[in-house]
Amino acid sequence: IGLLENIAICKAFANGKSVDATQELIAIGLCNIGNSMVQSFPCSGSLSRSAVNNSSGVRTPLGGLYTGLLVIVALLFCMPLFYYIPKCALAAVIIAAVIFMVEVRVVRPIWRSKKSDLIPGVATFFFCLILPLEIGILIGIGLNLISILYHAARPKISMEIARGRGRVPPSHARSLSHLPVCGLREHPRHQAQRPEGHPCRHRLLTHLRRRLHGC
Repeated sequence: IGLLENIAICKAFANGKSVDATQELIAIGLCNIGNSMVQSFPCSGSLSRSAVNNSSGVRTPLGGLYTGLLVIVALLFCMPLFYYIPKCALAAVIIAAVIFMVEVRVVRPIWRSKKSDLIPGVATFFFCLILPLEIGILIGIGLNLISILYHAARPKISMEIARGRGRVPPSHARSLSHLPVCGLREHPRHQAQRPEGHPCRHRLLTHLRRRLHGC
């Protein structure tokens, strides 16, 4: 969950820039290896602190150094004073920083394109309100995996009939993962069956983008 949260934070505050998830995972792994030498807590990103930094005008990773120094100073000298800070005041700071990150406008396009994709998101939202955050996120991940496996186990099959010698003409409905089928030479009145392509997942687009940049 910590790795997924860190990547989500990077993409949320990337401001349109490309984010290499592999590099983020390598950085977190190296930090956790170093933490294990001194019996520290596992290292991961924090959505609330990142939102506060972003709303405060932080633009470089140097802001993390300042935040770390302030945390060390606070732990050494200001711990007794934190006892008198109401939790509602701390919650108000986080809410004021995070409320602008709620993207309600993405709900309508998802509803128009595929209504079933909203089920994991809506369920995760409500479960996180009534249950602990970790449990709500795990339930959302489970529902999303069930949805992916359900559609992957029931692919749509289309049938085409070539009425003359030649290749089956390509179209936008054909998947890039089934190019050999699209280029087969068909006999007259021969029926060709192929599974329709599934939507391209984000990991495929990320891999393709990385290969294109390496060319």
